[in-house]
Amino acid sequence: MSKNLIPVIAKELGVEIGEIFKIKGYVDNYRFTNTELQINITERVTDTAWESAPLTILNILVYNSDLVIKQPFEPKEGYEYWTYWDLLFVPHKTEWNNYTLDYIRKATGCVFRTKEEAIKARPEVYKRLTGKEWENGQEKSDRKS
Repeated sequence: MSKNLIPVIAKELGVEIGEIFKIKGYVDNYRFTNTELQINITERVTDTAWESAPLTILNILVYNSDLVIKQPFEPKEGYEYWTYWDLLFVPHKTEWNNYTLDYIRKATGCVFRTKEEAIKARPEVYKRLTGKEWENGQEKSDRKS
């Protein structure tokens, strides 16, 4: 009995099941399902335009994991995502409802797949939005003690 290694491979490559990504040197979109690597060869990504990718592509990724190009997170209506609660940049989970606030958060770079991604991006986002440094969980003070 053989074990399905596709979810393990996807995790090792740093992509989630269903997450759309690109591969350096290729123009098409790719994603993993629970059972295979799929390719979308149309210009517009649709749920019906996916087909099994050639096994050679999977082999290339297994031996060259740095070829994966993660795409910006694009939540769909009803999907959960992580953002910041307020100017204290406290991560919280919410739902994408195609509201203006959802699009403002996305335009300012404050939409993340996971809480961990939101925490990791916090110093860069904070600096970009406020012009100030973030250090050790808080704004870095310019005052000397």
